[in-house]
Amino acid sequence: MQFLSFKNTIYFFFAFKRMMEKKKAFVLTLVLLVVAGTAHGQFDVHFTHYWALQNYYNPALAGMSGRMNLQAAYSMQLAGYKNAPATMLVAADYALPSATMTHAVQGGLMSDKIGLFNNQRLYAGYAYRTALWGGRLALGVGAGLLSQTFDGSKVEAEEKTDPAIPSSSVDGEALDLCAGLG
Repeated sequence: MQFLSFKNTIYFFFAFKRMMEKKKAFVLTLVLLVVAGTAHGQFDVHFTHYWALQNYYNPALAGMSGRMNLQAAYSMQLAGYKNAPATMLVAADYALPSATMTHAVQGGLMSDKIGLFNNQRLYAGYAYRTALWGGRLALGVGAGLLSQTFDGSKVEAEEKTDPAIPSSSVDGEALDLCAGLG
C-alpha cells in the first residue's frame, strides 16, 4: 500500500490549491471590510471638461507633460436660478528638472458654491514616477485643507424654530488626504 501515490498526490495538490484560493479570498474580503469600515466619503467637484484637469482628481498625474502647467477653470451651472452652482479652480503642476523627470509637485485652490453651501479647498501634492515592465508607473500623494460653510440665515423653512435647521452660519474645516496611481 502506497500512501503518496500519483493519484493521492494530484488530489492533495488540488485540495491544497483550492484551500489557498479560499484563504486568499477570505483575507482579501477581510481587508476590504476593514478598509471600508474606516474609510470616509470624499468631496470632489465635477467639471464638464474633467479630462483637462486630471491632476485635480489624481495627484499621480502631476507633471505628466514634463513642463509647468497653469490651469484655471470656472463652471457655472443652471445660470439664472437662485443659488445656482458655481465652481472655480486655479491649479499648477510642475515636473522637477531632472534627466528622468521622476518627481513632480502640484498645488491649487478650489472654490465651490452650491445652494447655501460654500466649499473651499487649498491643496498640494507630490508625484513620483518610475519605470515598470516597459512602461511608467506614477505614484502620487496629496494633502489639503477643506473648509465648508453653510449659511443657515438664508434657509426658507416652514418651521423657523426647527432645531435641526441652523439659523446662522455654520462652518468647519477638515484635513483632506488623497493618493493615486497613474
